[in-house]
Amino acid sequence: MSDQINITVDDQDYEIVDAAAAPLQARTVFDYLPWTAIDDGSESASLVRRGDGTWFDLGEFERVDGANQPSLVGWDGWTADTFFSGILVRFLGAESGYDYGDFVKLATYCAGPVPAEHPTDSPTAEVAS
Repeated sequence: MSDQINITVDDQDYEIVDAAAAPLQARTVFDYLPWTAIDDGSESASLVRRGDGTWFDLGEFERVDGANQPSLVGWDGWTADTFFSGILVRFLGAESGYDYGDFVKLATYCAGPVPAEHPTDSPTAEVAS
């Protein structure tokens, strides 16, 4: 991966949705989840719907390891879209490492030079190296 990571933060906070309350649209996206067990309460999953309608299963995010991923310090998790890009998540209102709040912040990351559509002088862009 490149020495430079470009992070574009979405300014909106997104509510975490209990999978048991997820609409049919989300259930079709996550066909690998044990929906019968989720509905009867023996299993659970946490989902987030971004403003563009894209759903994310928070269980699919990898935990950020600050020692090995210093460019991602301040973020709680990541999931890749491609080899060089993906989505970051930061849990908001966390009181401890496992007592997360009800909302998350999402961002996109891309390794390498800043693309023209994401200038570094944007108020929502971060560049880490």
